[in-house]
Amino acid sequence: MKLYLVRHGEAVFSEIDQEQSLSPSGISSVKEIAKFLKTHPIVCDVVYHSVKKRAKETAHILLPSLGINVRCEEREGLKPNDPILPLADELLSEREHVMIVGHLPFLSKLASKLILADEGRPIVSFGPSTLVCLSNDEGFYQIKWALSPEFFIPCAIR
Repeated sequence: MKLYLVRHGEAVFSEIDQEQSLSPSGISSVKEIAKFLKTHPIVCDVVYHSVKKRAKETAHILLPSLGINVRCEEREGLKPNDPILPLADELLSEREHVMIVGHLPFLSKLASKLILADEGRPIVSFGPSTLVCLSNDEGFYQIKWALSPEFFIPCAIR
């Protein structure tokens, strides 16, 4: 089983937009990740995103690059400070390939709990639009790979 953890793209400040939609830069970086996934397909059965607008927008930008049979569902319990234990316990017996689009510190704590059995020991750095692939082999999660928008920024020529 593969678990893909995705931090939402960069959002506008709440003073500008109370719902904190994705910023133009956030949209662009999520589209870069989507473009990569289109040319390097992954297996994903369902995408869960939090109830916050920036996570929903991120999920819906990524969705077309994941295939036509992938379900996309809004889900409670994925907000920044929600407890991770209910989802962590559920994921230990999950058989589908799942993508979770969410927030910090939730995603960081979830990854740490699944990999190290300790949500207080950070193991992954989730910048905006970062995608981390975990694999569950015989009840143990491990990091398979990670992709960050910085990967797509061209180097300056001097």
